[in-house]
Amino acid sequence: MRDVSRDQILQFAESELGQALPVEKQADLLRLTGTDGDDAVEFMAAFGKAFAVDLSGYEPAQHHFGEGWAISLNWPFANPRVEHSKIPMSINLLHRAATEGRWPMTYPQRKTVAPPPWHLLNFPILLIGLGAACALVLEIVHLIF
Repeated sequence: MRDVSRDQILQFAESELGQALPVEKQADLLRLTGTDGDDAVEFMAAFGKAFAVDLSGYEPAQHHFGEGWAISLNWPFANPRVEHSKIPMSINLLHRAATEGRWPMTYPQRKTVAPPPWHLLNFPILLIGLGAACALVLEIVHLIF
């Protein structure tokens, strides 16, 4: 085990994320700081380099969403991948990784959730809604002029 203090990890995280991490944010720092996608991947790469941690066992999808996850067509019926919970990335987990020199976590096997058959209704609902909105705007313009 290496001699890395928890305060060193906290200072690194605050520096990389560009904000103070009070105790309530230290339990799930990626989610509570809004760090996802490429930003989270870059944060973890910088962490691995700064503390010489072997991140080969690290699975990003278990801790944060990928780039552009929020712009998927998931309204009014939610996309199942958005509903999966993520494993919190805590300062304590990072401290453990830094002292051990490797990623200390083994991940549970997650059951793949098949999307419900009605999720395909999102696209037609969107098209109908846009068509109705355009028709309404045209009717208002016609009435005014």
